[in-house]
Amino acid sequence: MLKPAVQMDGVGKTYAGEVRALDHVSFQVAEGETFGILGANGAGKTTLIRIASTLMRPTQGRVVLFGETDGTAIRRRMGVVSQDCTLDPHLTVRRNLSFHALFFGLPGPRRKRRIDEALAWLGLDHCADAAIHTLSGGTKRKVMIARALLAEPALLILDEPTTGLDPEARAVVWSRLRAGAAAGTTIVLSTHHRDEAEALCHRVGVIEQGRMADGDSDALDAWFAKAAAHA
Repeated sequence: MLKPAVQMDGVGKTYAGEVRALDHVSFQVAEGETFGILGANGAGKTTLIRIASTLMRPTQGRVVLFGETDGTAIRRRMGVVSQDCTLDPHLTVRRNLSFHALFFGLPGPRRKRRIDEALAWLGLDHCADAAIHTLSGGTKRKVMIARALLAEPALLILDEPTTGLDPEARAVVWSRLRAGAAAGTTIVLSTHHRDEAEALCHRVGVIEQGRMADGDSDALDAWFAKAAAHA
């Protein structure tokens, strides 16, 4: 049996002592597995993603990443794409990627090669020297994805990674995520899209009102039928 890369035990999160965003969520993701999280807006999936990526502490429960409970110990092995843009708006695309690569300790020649490759496969060559604040939302999203994949992390945590991307860019990102999974990268991603979950994920969890349930085919059918009824 593969070791768990991500383990959540009874994780809860309450805001302002009153609003319960997560309620005793427990699940495991094995090393090399891609685990999807489906949920409507407000269901708790972004809170769950932020806790898994060590950006937020849970109110209760335990999070273990590669056997570590200290987030500092795992951050250099992790790539994250959050919903909000976390790029430095005043730096260029290339400089944002370069600083991230330095944080991960990539040596000079490898750093330049990885950055050039990332710019090329996401079609960012033309804006490599443009400041982030001059770019469209979709282009910023591409840069965040490139940054997350830059150092070939052991764990990728992605919050609706393809939101705002055109179909061609979406297909490229899917291809890269599949390649990462094939190479052993563990991936946790949230999505609204059934085709994305089915194309990329080995397993899916459905989160509703802060609680997690296994996303077997019946659960997925029920969730998407409910989502369509409220669309």
